[in-house]
Amino acid sequence: MAEIDQTARIPEYLSRAFQIAMSGRPGPVVLALPEDMLSARAEVADLPAARPRLDAVAPEAVTAILEALASAKRPLVIAGGTLWSQQAADDLARFASAWGLPVSVSFRRQGHFDNARPEYAGDLGVGMNPALGEALQQSDCILSLGSRLGDTLTRGYELMNPARPDKRVIHIHPSPDELGRLWQPDPGLAADPRRVIAALAERPAPPENAAWRDWTKGLRAAYEAWQQPKPTPGAVRMEEVVGWLSANLPADAILTNGAGNYAAFLHRYYRFRRFGTQLAPTSGSMGYGLPAAISAKIEHPDRTVVCLAGTAAFR
Repeated sequence: MAEIDQTARIPEYLSRAFQIAMSGRPGPVVLALPEDMLSARAEVADLPAARPRLDAVAPEAVTAILEALASAKRPLVIAGGTLWSQQAADDLARFASAWGLPVSVSFRRQGHFDNARPEYAGDLGVGMNPALGEALQQSDCILSLGSRLGDTLTRGYELMNPARPDKRVIHIHPSPDELGRLWQPDPGLAADPRRVIAALAERPAPPENAAWRDWTKGLRAAYEAWQQPKPTPGAVRMEEVVGWLSANLPADAILTNGAGNYAAFLHRYYRFRRFGTQLAPTSGSMGYGLPAAISAKIEHPDRTVVCLAGTAAFR
């Protein structure tokens, strides 16, 4: 946030604001305008539009990541963050399959990886599978692709404690300010995770690692056991409702929700297959689901859109 103190400096502030918004982890920038800025006039030239920074990934950086990963006994890939695409999901599937790696996702990023793939181990966040939480504790190497590895993912830093590091963290994040803020990266790379994943997927896999594949199979088995419906009381069984949606909706259907405990049924029992099919707030915003569903239908009129919402979403 910044405050414009001179009308003549508006182009300068706007240019800087757009540059910041487009750099690192994309996000909003707030410019405060004092009352005199709204009435004063100035003759100034516009500045050129902000341009994205170069995001090429050096081969040496890719080699360092792979060498660090190759030394692990119980690795875990965590996909998260806002910079993602279907191509990134496909590249990660190729990479994880070739290397025999388990893939988890951060809170409400389940569309980052096909949940039906044998490498998928579940989502880390509110209401996570306890077995996956234990796996996070037991892992000796984390490859974080775009995730901040914050308190929600680590259950309030109970599963990973930055004050008592017990595992290697290979941290890929678009914002250089994030690297080293909580976790000492080894190595760390400030880069677009989509570019990094594409480069990783092009490298040859190491020799067969049976230990990794057994570890991955165990995590997948725990995920599938977690998906088995657990009966709940009442006439409406949400586990059965969400299970039916997962089995019958097309793979590109978009599901939205807001805050509320009801979303735990969606997280647990629905299998997201493609990027962009889960629209949900990571900030806990109530009432998000309905406007998100309307926006999604306007953007994709040919696709099925389903909104899950609690009573508070309509107050």
